[in-house]
Amino acid sequence: MQTYVAGLDRGASADPRAGLVVRNDLSAAGKGSADGYVDLVTSPSGTYLQWDSNGDGWLDSEGGKVALATAPVELRLERTSESTMTGYYRTSPERPWSQVGTAPLTGADAELDAGITATANSTRATPTATFLRTRFWDEPESVDAVGVGTVARRAPALPETVGVTLAGGGRTTSAVDWEPVGETAYAVAGTFTVRGAVEGTGLVAVATVTVAPWPVHGAVGREVTFTAGGFAPGEAVSVALRTHRSLPLGEVTATDGGTVTPRFVVPRVRPGGYDLVLRGASSGTKLVLRLVVRPGHGS
Repeated sequence: MQTYVAGLDRGASADPRAGLVVRNDLSAAGKGSADGYVDLVTSPSGTYLQWDSNGDGWLDSEGGKVALATAPVELRLERTSESTMTGYYRTSPERPWSQVGTAPLTGADAELDAGITATANSTRATPTATFLRTRFWDEPESVDAVGVGTVARRAPALPETVGVTLAGGGRTTSAVDWEPVGETAYAVAGTFTVRGAVEGTGLVAVATVTVAPWPVHGAVGREVTFTAGGFAPGEAVSVALRTHRSLPLGEVTATDGGTVTPRFVVPRVRPGGYDLVLRGASSGTKLVLRLVVRPGHGS
């Protein structure tokens, strides 16, 4: 699990400590009451691990201190084997985790209680610790942004699942229940957003829907441009006109939001309607629009 120790007020204590703790049973206090006892704490002198080495219910051993890791600091305590716990710290969410050390687990059960802890390490002081963003590693933390493409008057196909990042950095997918989308939302070219409840997480997914025009109008020899979406961020998207054969019109790169804005000159073809095919090179996403061609000036 991990937490952010946002502050540690000494409260007249010379050595207050605050952080994460595991034990077979955190509800049972006192000597000999519970095995598998390890904590990872920050103090004015740094961050370090403590553990019960002989199974008597008291923290009697400690590892080396990381002097720079004082509050405010993020702490992470991970069970790295049946008999060891490893502690980590980082000074901001943008920085990578650094290892504090590894502590042995004595008499630990297969499953441990885990929580936060704060102590004055004294009976004559009352320090105050502030904890934020305390969570277990497998707790959902954020949902991937969703980009969807469609054309005017065609309902968007929203994904049944979305990617979810866990607090510990792991990844999973979860089903999403999207809110209803009215026909007026995609009646004309433009963008709109749809929200959906991500099942079992308490999180909300947001899909940005890009509606491309239908049809696209152009004249022979004139430049045409429009915006479409639903592609993978950064992928190359080819544009081709489908007549009796496929006429390549160029290639564009999708934005971070998965949208593209092709620009091309309408080739010399007969006036009429043609399929305009956009295809993502890496995702395989295909979006078919309609290009209505009229004669160019002087044609």
